[in-house]
Amino acid sequence: MSGFLGAFKTRKPKQFNFVSRYYDEKKERLQRAESRIQRQIEFQKSNADSPDGFRNERVQFNWQRTDRLAQQKKSNQRILIIIGILAAIVYVALQYV
Repeated sequence: MSGFLGAFKTRKPKQFNFVSRYYDEKKERLQRAESRIQRQIEFQKSNADSPDGFRNERVQFNWQRTDRLAQQKKSNQRILIIIGILAAIVYVALQYV
């Protein structure tokens, strides 16, 4: 008999936990700046013996920048070569038309 009456009972709705989040852009930016400054302070402390600690960091950054510029120059050269080849093909094709 209880099985028959149980068929008419409504089920309880499913429960869920929704944790609302609040994003504060200013706070996020401030935290990133603080962590960057903290890393710089730690770097200064670790390179306290060498007076050119930051100079080495700048040189490394310039090397990376120079490497990037060299790669960009090579890429531009390849594009110019491809454009030249395509222009020559179009020129030859138009001569025979």
